[in-house]
Amino acid sequence: MLSAMGKRPATKPEPITRETRILLLTGKDAYLQSAYLDQLKALVAEQDAPSDVLKFDGERADPADVFDECRSMGLMAQHKIVVVDNADQFVKGDNRARVEKYAQSPSESACLVLRAGTWHKGKLDKMIGEVGVHMKCDAIGELDAIRWSIARSEKQHRRVIEPGAAELLVERLGPDLAHLDSELAKLAAACADGGSIDHALVEQFVGVSREQNVYDIQLLALTAPPEKTLAKLRDILANDAPIRVRFALTDLAKKLHASARWMEDGRHGQPPKIWPHSVANAVMGAARNAPPRAFADLLTKTVEADYSSKSFSKSSVKAQLESETRTLEILILRFAAICRG
Repeated sequence: MLSAMGKRPATKPEPITRETRILLLTGKDAYLQSAYLDQLKALVAEQDAPSDVLKFDGERADPADVFDECRSMGLMAQHKIVVVDNADQFVKGDNRARVEKYAQSPSESACLVLRAGTWHKGKLDKMIGEVGVHMKCDAIGELDAIRWSIARSEKQHRRVIEPGAAELLVERLGPDLAHLDSELAKLAAACADGGSIDHALVEQFVGVSREQNVYDIQLLALTAPPEKTLAKLRDILANDAPIRVRFALTDLAKKLHASARWMEDGRHGQPPKIWPHSVANAVMGAARNAPPRAFADLLTKTVEADYSSKSFSKSSVKAQLESETRTLEILILRFAAICRG
């Protein structure tokens, strides 16, 4: 990976080289995919004039057009980088054999970059490994995100971030690298010359993301004792709209119901996809404590609460807020009771 990005722990040395003929980038982290592509461009630029970068949509592209582009000479550049997005669709059906054929004899003057959020392994992977590399761009965990932030801040933004400050940054934003990098740039600009990014600076400039608030609410309903649940809920409502709490609880009820159904069916098929991992683990644990019908009832009550809040009322705004707060307090305690069995 780019040295300016900071290396992820326990990874192999950078495998992308100027001679890479096919670069497979798989995973849903767009930041990592972009960073690996930038690394390839930089390696090519070290020896050649700036490369031509051409992009195709794998859902609609004809392999013949893509491979013709790889094999034809550029007007100005000596090397081409041909990017195919949605590559999992590009290699489906009859197209896979054509891609495999190209992989056996790729162009020497181009690098074919296949980018996909999801990818199904097959013999094509081995062929790609013989002429190129496969870089996984999956979302990283919080510990790796903290380490990444420390390295990225110093190497790219020329500011040292204290470990405690990096931990708080990830706690508030989650492990999304693009978001972290954007906030690191702001913190570096706000940091005094010669100073470091400390805990106080992060507290001052970085608020808790709305997405993270949703996850916090869900973990609260799943794991916190009743008195802490109510106190934290009131704190959240003091800084965020009730609609976000209703959304978080409705989404949680769906996750719990789907997980309980999957377990009741003997864990057949793919388990429900739940993000982030901290919430997923808590949901799976709670789903064992009640039958699916209990979580279906919770889902009904969250939908009713949402509908009730949107109904026309002649009461004052203050009275509506007090009523909604009571409704959410009762609702989140229902979650707490059922999730604990």
